[in-house]
Amino acid sequence: MKKLYLLLFLLICIVLQAAAQAKKPEDFGYRHLQISYKKDPVDILVMSKEGEEKEAKPIFLFDQGSQARPLILLDDKGKPYRLFPFQTDSLLIDYHLVIISKPYVPLIANYSDLKHGAYTDPKTGIPPAGFYPRDNVDYYVNRNKEVIKHLKKQPWVKKNKLIVAGHSAGSTVAAKLALESKAVTHLIYSGGNPFGRMASMISQARAYDDSAGTGSENAFRYWQTIVDDPHKCNVTRRGCIQNHL
Repeated sequence: MKKLYLLLFLLICIVLQAAAQAKKPEDFGYRHLQISYKKDPVDILVMSKEGEEKEAKPIFLFDQGSQARPLILLDDKGKPYRLFPFQTDSLLIDYHLVIISKPYVPLIANYSDLKHGAYTDPKTGIPPAGFYPRDNVDYYVNRNKEVIKHLKKQPWVKKNKLIVAGHSAGSTVAAKLALESKAVTHLIYSGGNPFGRMASMISQARAYDDSAGTGSENAFRYWQTIVDDPHKCNVTRRGCIQNHL
């Protein structure tokens, strides 16, 4: 009986995975643009007010936080979760909303494919190998510059205004992009820490630490493992330690 339940579970997983792969961004109301950056495929999703997709408007570009997360996540019924972590109705009146995929992470996946919040390759149990070398601020900033160049060529994009918003790790990307790109006219910096992720982790540990400072000490030891072997990648609840560099 246990073998039968296991077989049924595996069949359900296969069906859900196939359904996710068969779906396209257009099925959920998004325009899907693709470019190449340093021979890497880049997926761009655009959300517009219904019926105003061709109307010229400025771009509101959102840089999401850390981890190898697909842009479109489907629940167990095949319905998508919200793409942007904020209400979009009022913004869509004046802007086209844009979000860019993580490198070598599937554009669409089932929520069940996530492990500790990140997409994991079914064969390896960790995020795609191509993701790690590119998961850094400079890569994202330079890639986003190319995306902006491509967007500015579109007839439905106004060139006089470009808002870039970033949350958590994306706030650092957004800030540096605003510094380096003259196309960016406005910046929204949300939930970031200019001193880096380790500073946030240590601050959080101290806030809930015991009298011996055990949590803080563990956080410092964790940082030491990164310094000792910066190219090592161990997947934990914090993600890959390579991501913290």
